[in-house]
Amino acid sequence: MVVVMLSTDQIGPADFWGLPVGDHWIVTAIGSKGRSYLWNMQVEITKEGTATTLGERNTIIDR
Repeated sequence: MVVVMLSTDQIGPADFWGLPVGDHWIVTAIGSKGRSYLWNMQVEITKEGTATTLGERNTIIDR
C-alpha cells in the first residue's frame, strides 16, 4: 500500500506531515552522476516526529 508519494529536488528535503504514528517504509531510487541508488528503509513515526536522511551510507544498492 502506498501511503504518500513525494518528489524531491536535488537537495532532497521532504516532509511527511500527517502520517500516523507507527512503522512505515521509505522506498525510493535515484540516478545521480552516473550511479544508481536504492533505499528500502523502515522508519518509526513517533508522536514527537521522526527525521531520517537518505545517503550513500544507507543504500541497499549503490552501483
